[in-house]
This record gives sequence, C-alpha cells and structure tokens, in this order.
Amino acid sequence: MAFLCGPEGNRFLFSNENKLVEVWWPSSVESIVKKSNNKSVIAESAKVRQLLPPFLRAHAVKNYILDMDSELRQHLEDYWTGHNEVEVCPFVAKYTFALAVKLLLGVRDGTELEKLAVPFVEAAGGIIAVPINIPGTRFNRGVKASNKIREVINGIIAQRRKDLADGTATPTQDLLSHMIVEVDKRNQESDGAPTTDGDMSSDLLGLLIGGYDTINATVVFIMMMLVDHPDVYQKVLKEQMEIAEGKSPGELLTWDDLRKMKYSWNVACEVLRMRPPTVGAFRVAKTTFTYAGFTIPKGWKVNDIFQTVKFLWR
Repeated sequence: MAFLCGPEGNRFLFSNENKLVEVWWPSSVESIVKKSNNKSVIAESAKVRQLLPPFLRAHAVKNYILDMDSELRQHLEDYWTGHNEVEVCPFVAKYTFALAVKLLLGVRDGTELEKLAVPFVEAAGGIIAVPINIPGTRFNRGVKASNKIREVINGIIAQRRKDLADGTATPTQDLLSHMIVEVDKRNQESDGAPTTDGDMSSDLLGLLIGGYDTINATVVFIMMMLVDHPDVYQKVLKEQMEIAEGKSPGELLTWDDLRKMKYSWNVACEVLRMRPPTVGAFRVAKTTFTYAGFTIPKGWKVNDIFQTVKFLWR
C-alpha cells in the first residue's frame, strides 16, 4: 500500500481519478451495499454520483436550509434544552441521521425513521469490520442489519412510485424521486441489466452511510475545537448572536443568513483541514506510475493522509 501525504498527495489522487487510479472499497462494502445480478458496487456507484449534482449545488442547498434549521431546533429542544450535561457525539449522530433520511428519502414519520435508525449503526459498523460472515461477528450483524434497512427503503420506494404516479409527489422534490425517474429512463434506454429497486435501496444505503459518519465527525470535531480555543468560540458566538438578533422570534434561517457566517465557515474549514473526518480516500493504481520519486506498481492500493511523514509498504 502507498500513502500520499499532505495537500499535494490529496490533489494528485483526485486530479488523476479514473486516469492513474480508481476508487477501491474493501470486500465488506460489497456485502453491506450489495447489488443484483453480480453488479459491481464501484461501477454502479459511479452512476449514482452522476445523479447527485442537482442536489448538491448551491442553488439546491438553499432549499434545504429551512429543513436543516427546523430539524436542529427540534433536536435541541428534545435532547439539549434543560440538561446540565449532554453527550455530544450520540446526540449529534441522531440529528445528522434524521436530517439525512429526511433530505434523501423524504421520511418525516417517526416510526419509519426508527425502523431505519435501529439497524443503521450495525450496518455502518459492518463496513469497517473484518469480513467474516459467521453468527456473532460484527460483520454478520452488519449484513443482517443492511438487509433490514433495504427492506424498509424498498417499501419507501414502492410508496414513492405510487405518489409519483398519482401526482402527490414530484420528480424534483428530493433525491429519491429524482433517482426513480432517472433510473427508469436509463433502464428504458439501455440494453444492459436494469437497475432494480433493490439496487436503488443499496445505493441510498451507501449514501446514508457515506454522509452520516463524515458530517457527524465534522460537527463533533468543530465543537471539540471550540472548547479548546475559547477565543475562537467567543468570535463564533458573537457572529451567531448578531445574526440571531436580526431575526424575529421563531423565524428560521435563510440563505442570506448563512452567507453572513464567514468567520464560522472559516472555522469549519480549518477544522476540516486539521481533523479530516475520514482516514483518507482509498484508490487502486490502474497502471504503474511515479510519485515523489517512488514507483507505485499497478494494482497497489493508494491512500491520502494529512501527515508529514511519507512512507510506503506492500
């Protein structure tokens, strides 16, 4: 395995995506986020990424701000207000998961959310576990949990198809609707194996897992850094209070409010620089290439890490 360190290594990897290197996932991912007809999880995920831009651009994010703010206010009321002491990490996890499910799947019903939340932690844990699928192992529990989640998502997809057919849902209201419409169109135009609703449920599970841990870790790291740097905390608090004082009681945040959070955004970016939420981006070399005087043979796994020491090993 080769580790490329620092911003230069990160830039090199991502600028050579699908040229010198391509994404690589451990076998556990294939089992947790499995596809029909022996489809490659990596290849299918590339198709899913093509569906994401309309929901990640700035003009699309504007539509999520009200949901983000209202969900956070309810979360703080339920788990933080009135408590002298709170456990930040698990409470932030509850918020980020509920928000992700709402924005990606349009799920707002508490019972439906609970059906996804209970097995979700086991499924996410199975991805980083040793892939030994025997009863009692963490990986086995992850596989079983992922099957339960897919069953729930399959039901959500079936209901959304009905809603789209009778006009109570629109093709652009969230990622789920957009995915159903675009996948059906792609299936009609392609002669290859069709993408099934089961494949879509696996795709959505992968997006939930991928987005949940990174956002959760980033929020927790930000709060940790604010505790360690009281001077920074005071400046963030001052900026946030100035925005709050310009709002009417109960009025939710807007895009313009977020644009005023320049110092807060700089703090978030600095935390991301100092404490990346993941260990790096695993890739596999498509061909033999040279980086910083080292020859990296075809087939080697390549990862980027933000450290100062550079090293290689097989």
